[in-house]
Amino acid sequence: MRPTDNFYLRYGVNLFQECMQGVTDAKEQLQSVFADMTYNHKPFFLPKSFDLEPHTLASRVGRNFWFFPLITVRKDVDLENRQRMIVHLDEPELSAPRALFEDSDFQREYLQAIRDLAITLGFDNVNETARIFKLEQMLSKGTTSPRARAPYYKKVKLGSLFLDKWNIYMYLSNVLGENMSPEDEVALRSEKYFSRFLKSLKTTEWGTVNNYIVFRLVQFLSPLLMPKESKILQFMYRYGHALRPPPSKRTRCLDIMEPYFKPLLLTAAKITFKDTEAKRAEASRAIANLKESFKRMSINSFYPHTEQSTLNNKLRRMRIYYFYPYETKEHQYMKQWYRSWKKLQYKYGQIVKSFRNAGFEFAKSQAHKTIQDFEWKGSVFQQDPFYDADNNALYIPASLFEPPLYYGDSFLPFSIPMYGWRIGVKMFQAIDYRGRTITDSAQYRNWWGETLMSRYSEVEKCFRVAHDSLKLADDSELYDHIADSAVVIVLFREYKRIVQSRVGPEKDIRLRDIKHFSGDNLFFLSLAHGVCTRIFSDASQVQKKGGKRTAQERLNMALTHWPKFKSLYECPSSAHMVPQRRCMFW
Repeated sequence: MRPTDNFYLRYGVNLFQECMQGVTDAKEQLQSVFADMTYNHKPFFLPKSFDLEPHTLASRVGRNFWFFPLITVRKDVDLENRQRMIVHLDEPELSAPRALFEDSDFQREYLQAIRDLAITLGFDNVNETARIFKLEQMLSKGTTSPRARAPYYKKVKLGSLFLDKWNIYMYLSNVLGENMSPEDEVALRSEKYFSRFLKSLKTTEWGTVNNYIVFRLVQFLSPLLMPKESKILQFMYRYGHALRPPPSKRTRCLDIMEPYFKPLLLTAAKITFKDTEAKRAEASRAIANLKESFKRMSINSFYPHTEQSTLNNKLRRMRIYYFYPYETKEHQYMKQWYRSWKKLQYKYGQIVKSFRNAGFEFAKSQAHKTIQDFEWKGSVFQQDPFYDADNNALYIPASLFEPPLYYGDSFLPFSIPMYGWRIGVKMFQAIDYRGRTITDSAQYRNWWGETLMSRYSEVEKCFRVAHDSLKLADDSELYDHIADSAVVIVLFREYKRIVQSRVGPEKDIRLRDIKHFSGDNLFFLSLAHGVCTRIFSDASQVQKKGGKRTAQERLNMALTHWPKFKSLYECPSSAHMVPQRRCMFW
């Protein structure tokens, strides 16, 4: 499979095609292109043989280098076998007043801030980092003296980030066209999770980064080191967006590239570097259990024996990719979610307290001191998994396996319905009507027989009649409702299996202070908490685009068709959650 065949690679490939448009094999033109893509700012190394085929170039850059517009040299690269290309400095046209750079107080304060940041980052030679300030000072005066140039690269200890080519292209697709305004930049600089990023820079390793990146780090993180009344901070707030080199002749290409630098830093800031592999292992086990639950439910229930083999192989061969999503204004959602969470604590104090006593609390570490300073690792509520039917691949935000949806250190299995709902409804697309034309080997062939098609048609007809009063946006929404009702039952069966394996058969889980809730009741509480906590201002539009139902409406519709819910909560026949016509997939 070529990278261009994948949905999530297309944005990245198109981006590189635009940058490489009109480029021939001529050495001079090749040097010019790469000089522009590094903003004419720092030297770098280029392989002697470089394929200009766009998708190959994209793949190679994603695999071998840190990030394309800021090409640098990895630690394991043999420098002697590479061609060295020196890229000269340009003269930025700064819109900020040059008088500030000539102000002695400003220079002293700025230089001290850079020194403090250099110490925090763990640089061996603070004076070498301080030369960046002198370089910027000379650039502001319109001089490019060779003596002012800092060394072409400086080793910086960065996190061992799970950022292979798949994640880079996933990242490109997430933030393509997301140009942050100066106001957004200012707000993002003030977020507390940058302190965690600084610690990670100091304690972990990840190759080499050039001095231009170091300067951008100083520019981007300096507000953390200074009081609000600082001249530098006021300068950054007002002119920080102007402190970048000017666009080159290929303006459009570079303007597209520019927004990716800061989001990449933010993504790194929100990842637990030390336990990334452990988190992936936990997530893999959870997803494997979810696959087995689907297989067990399909036996002797809905799928005939003739389709069982293809179904099992399709689930077994499904490729799983984790990525770290990013939302430009995520800090606003975090604050709104936290305020709503505090109201939830006040209103349902006993339940929240009992859940915490049972292990439902925010993870505490050096970066998690108190709940007031909780840190987010990705946009849990804004990013759902995506199933790529053509390649039988499931892309999952790693943040789904973080609180408040997943508690890996808890003995209790209440996390199953929280992350399982989002993953299960996407995984179900591989084996329902939408995945009937693609086999386990990603070949186009209808593997559903007449019996299975007839059964699904009956279920589809039942749902249409039962919800005749609701105006469905399209057929895909109907398929989603069928998947919702099927996945709830799968999650409940998996939940019961885990309960029996941990506390014993015929035993129940009860929590202190809310003992009147059985373990089955708590399953539904957890499910509602995981599905319906999209409670910030514009959350209702996340799943309501095109007239589709919100998360709360989808969950209610799924539970109304399940007799278990009626018996568990003793719903009367006239209740809203007891429809006249029930439709069951399994």
